[in-house]
Amino acid sequence: LCAVKVIQFCFRCHLIRRNARQQRDKERHAALTIQRMWYVKNGQVTTFVLLSCLREIDDREKKFEQSIIARFRAANAKKIQRKYRSYTSNRRMRASTRIQCRYRIVLALSLLQSRRS
Repeated sequence: LCAVKVIQFCFRCHLIRRNARQQRDKERHAALTIQRMWYVKNGQVTTFVLLSCLREIDDREKKFEQSIIARFRAANAKKIQRKYRSYTSNRRMRASTRIQCRYRIVLALSLLQSRRS
């Protein structure tokens, strides 16, 4: 039952994000249409083309920066995971060594008591 709720929640979040992205795209397209009509009316079509090119370059740079940030975060996450796994592995190893030592002590003491009797 809990898994169903999680899946439904994730799907609803996906739908909301998709609808929000579509709404942003519609608003941006409408704004660009208004700008284009304004520049055409004023005889500045080349300015609109230049602004469109600059906007496209900005979008590409933003995507590139986002990919660099994502790679940086992934590398840092790998470092943290590696250190955590090493820490837990060492901790388990120390715990198993302690258990083995204590078991051997108990065996040695029982062997001593059996020889004394």
